[in-house]
Amino acid sequence: MLHIILLILKIIGWILLAILGLAVLLICVALFVPFRYRVKAVCEGDLDSLHANARFLWIFHLISGNVSYENKKLDWELRIAWKRIGQVQDEDEEKAPFENKEKVEEEQRTEKEEERDEEKTLAREIPKTLHNGKSDDKIGKREEKKSSFYQKIKYTICRIYDKIKQTIHKICSAIKSLLEKKDKLAEFIADEAHRSALGTVLTELRRLLGFLKPRKLKLWAHFGFEDPANTGYVLAAASMLSPFLGKHTNIQPDFEQEILEANLFASGKIRGIYFVISLWSLIWNKNVRITFRHIKNIKTWFSN
Repeated sequence: MLHIILLILKIIGWILLAILGLAVLLICVALFVPFRYRVKAVCEGDLDSLHANARFLWIFHLISGNVSYENKKLDWELRIAWKRIGQVQDEDEEKAPFENKEKVEEEQRTEKEEERDEEKTLAREIPKTLHNGKSDDKIGKREEKKSSFYQKIKYTICRIYDKIKQTIHKICSAIKSLLEKKDKLAEFIADEAHRSALGTVLTELRRLLGFLKPRKLKLWAHFGFEDPANTGYVLAAASMLSPFLGKHTNIQPDFEQEILEANLFASGKIRGIYFVISLWSLIWNKNVRITFRHIKNIKTWFSN
């Protein structure tokens, strides 16, 4: 009897060990197997001429996807093992386009015949209704339907307007309360622990961007907006990202005309371990934990 119990415990132990090993394997796959991507984009003067394609692969082609934008149309497809998800044309439509065309023509013919029959029946009924006085009832019902339809539209518009008004009121009240407590807000920002936490977050963000930087990147862009100020803002943002873009980038602003010409190619790998490293560093930082706790209880902070 005892050896049977030991055998059952041994089997249970092997099953638990197999489950634990499978869990460790899945975690290692999620953290260390790279997510590969490749992006191509070409624009020849404006957004209407934009052609872009992005493809990604993960877990040895087990999961893959493709996103393309061309002729103002966005197409995408996702494949998980043998299962395809996305905007894929139906196989029956590809095999029998002429059958679908004939079905559409038949439906159109039947609709036209039904409309003709309705017109004939109406032409026969109108004199009768005028003669026996029932046309007034039909006209009255139509008017009631129209009025109810307009009332529904009016009610919907009023509800949307009230929601927008309430949202704006909440935002204004929040801004007003912050202005009233600007001294507390300045004290919150100037706190030494909060400033140290902000510096740590920025450092980890820069390191994460360094991890996520594409291995191959070629970018040429000639851009300009209707407002030259917007062109300057975009140029300033691009100059901030220049250390992460690499050497093969050429960005030319145009402050005189509205134009967008670009040619982009990028490919790289992303691993989940990068995010775990940054998150681990933030969690074990004392000032970050203090700041996070103060942000969660920000109402009590301002009330003190």
